[in-house]
Amino acid sequence: QDKSFANADLERVLEPSPERVEPQCALYGRCGGCQYQHMPLALQRQWKRQHVLDALQRIAGLAPGADGATALAGQTLETLVQSTIGAGEDFAYGYRSKVTPHHDGPRSRKGGPVEVGPIGFREHGRRRLVDVTECPIASTAINRALPAARDEAVGKALAKAEVITAARAAGERRRKPKGATLLLREADAGVET
Repeated sequence: QDKSFANADLERVLEPSPERVEPQCALYGRCGGCQYQHMPLALQRQWKRQHVLDALQRIAGLAPGADGATALAGQTLETLVQSTIGAGEDFAYGYRSKVTPHHDGPRSRKGGPVEVGPIGFREHGRRRLVDVTECPIASTAINRALPAARDEAVGKALAKAEVITAARAAGERRRKPKGATLLLREADAGVET
């Protein structure tokens, strides 16, 4: 907790807003990869714009003066930050052309086999990872490429853990294997990893 704000977890919605919609992702609310699926697309875009306005005021110090003008060419923040532009009204899902799931380093629990844990995004407000095998806001091409990218990441992590284990057995001082971030980006030539 910081002195200027407090953190809290939503336990349940007592009275939903009339604008509230049902998120399409089964992990929504746990996965920290997105926060707006409970809002209609137009409202999502308004909130995203408001986040930019808030950041410019809080971080960049561009708070409007008494006359409403900022230090940037005499424009108000309201005119400086225009409406969020999207790919159209049918693109609340399947639009994201880049995802960066993560995994922690491989571990062995109680003498068991070395395993790589969840591959996905941080749990909302926590350091734990949520295993994400498919992401509704990611493009179809990224979702098709994700299983192979996950398998490749697991293979590399386990191979590295094997090298470190062998080096330790030979008396070398080695740190535990670290996790990694996968980058999947859709481009004209397909999905790059």
